[in-house]
Amino acid sequence: MAFIYNGRIPENITYNGFNVSKIIYNNELVWAKKRLPDEYQEVEYIEAIDGQYINTNYIPTATNKVVCEYSVNSWTSATTYQGIFGTRNSSGTSNDCFGYTFSSSTLYICYGKQVAKSFSNELNHKYKVELSIDNFKLDGESLVTSFSGTTDFELPLLIFARNRNDGAGSFLNGRIYSFKLYDNNVLIRNFIPCYRISDNEIGLYDVVNDVFYTNDGTGTFDKGNDVIVNRLPNQYEELDYLETDGTKYIDTGVVYTHNTRTKIKFRTSNNIPTTASTCLFSSGGSSTVNVGFALGSSAVSGKYRVFYRNNYNSPTALDLLTDYVMDFNKEKFYLDNTLVYTFPATTFTAPFTMPLFAQYWNTKTPINYAKSGTRIYYAKIYEDNALIRNFIPCERKLDNVQGLYDLVNNQFYELT
Repeated sequence: MAFIYNGRIPENITYNGFNVSKIIYNNELVWAKKRLPDEYQEVEYIEAIDGQYINTNYIPTATNKVVCEYSVNSWTSATTYQGIFGTRNSSGTSNDCFGYTFSSSTLYICYGKQVAKSFSNELNHKYKVELSIDNFKLDGESLVTSFSGTTDFELPLLIFARNRNDGAGSFLNGRIYSFKLYDNNVLIRNFIPCYRISDNEIGLYDVVNDVFYTNDGTGTFDKGNDVIVNRLPNQYEELDYLETDGTKYIDTGVVYTHNTRTKIKFRTSNNIPTTASTCLFSSGGSSTVNVGFALGSSAVSGKYRVFYRNNYNSPTALDLLTDYVMDFNKEKFYLDNTLVYTFPATTFTAPFTMPLFAQYWNTKTPINYAKSGTRIYYAKIYEDNALIRNFIPCERKLDNVQGLYDLVNNQFYELT
């Protein structure tokens, strides 16, 4: 089933002034907004059957709040505990615990000292739970408004189970649809059910920190249906990648600073010369700030070169016709998730905006173009950790012009 509005699948939907994240029709998910990198596929839920769990590697404090949607599939017995999430310092006490477990007839809510509440849990019912230090809500109803005991938690929070000093236990036989963790009302983890497309590994993707969490228990998770999305307006068709012919570039409109982060998945061409420079992006000048990434530099006989203000690093040559992910996070440069080099911390502002597939050098005129066949699969630019450009390769249907569509500002950038 597809959701059609005025003859097209919409990118964004609002209702009564609120942004809509998903549409369900006849109990079927028919539309949702894409939230994950292209390497991952979002699903409706992930499901555990006695033994699978996620370790968040986060130790709760007295300022946390959890908002979670879940359902229970089955009971092994009426009194068996199942944990949606939790951590407890000792397996023999109901103090120093944080989380939410239950049996078929009782809820056990912890934020310091455990509180028990009689409750008839329904199988296969989708519940929404909220836990903070001064409130516990289930499907919007406040059941506990104060907690006692200490909050000196020692062990990381688990999802689908409860952490104890003797290991994970109280495993959930059920589903997690969403899981959000706040600190002082600031969202610090936003876990999305998904799987990694390359190997079908199922887990939760944290879109706040761009980290994929997989099963730390036994067996394997199961998953719900894929969340099908359309990210672009109807006038544009999304492409797998944008490829240059060696004479074109895109001006991002972003002025690079010491607080900028650029993350790009790209593919090298079949030609990285040793006597000429070829840039994925670069902006600056010989007597001013220079920042960027050269796929190959004549100054170092074809090795790739990273610029950060007036500092340079040239580790090795890139392989031809090979996909890479580069992440230039302020002064740290990563290639395929491996930290390659850390530049001296400094402050600067580049003299020009930043081009892709080329370099601005001393003037805002493109030179040192990336060679024909170089591809960009996606490009993200952050400033002060806020996403300011989220570029998606696409083609404008009206005239078949290719470029990048920025999902942050809803603007098309032509490859010219």
